[in-house]
Amino acid sequence: MLIDHYVFESQFDRALAATAGLERAIGGEDAATANLRGSIQIGAKRFADAEKSCRKAITLEADYQAAYWCVVTVGLSTRNGKVAVDGLKSYEKAFGMHFDLAKLAELEQYREISRTPEFQAWVKSRR
Repeated sequence: MLIDHYVFESQFDRALAATAGLERAIGGEDAATANLRGSIQIGAKRFADAEKSCRKAITLEADYQAAYWCVVTVGLSTRNGKVAVDGLKSYEKAFGMHFDLAKLAELEQYREISRTPEFQAWVKSRR
């Protein structure tokens, strides 16, 4: 398996091809391979494709936590409040947890998203 090597070398098309080969070898796609594809696509800055792959992972296995974080990462990477907030809300719903939005907004990686209309609406909905 050269997937990690290809990612390390920023050879994202080869990493995706190797992922497809892995899926053929194991008998098909699952949440882990769909999430892996999404992570590779994030690295390649193919964010629309990454979001689709991450969401497919959730569809395949709703309890695969990494896939939700993959969606959040797409939102954070693209500064897309809608995608980031949707990923966070979906995670809360799927795993019965509740984020402290004030604390989340203090984290450096969430500061910009916390200023979006989607995040602000989420905060208001909790009051």
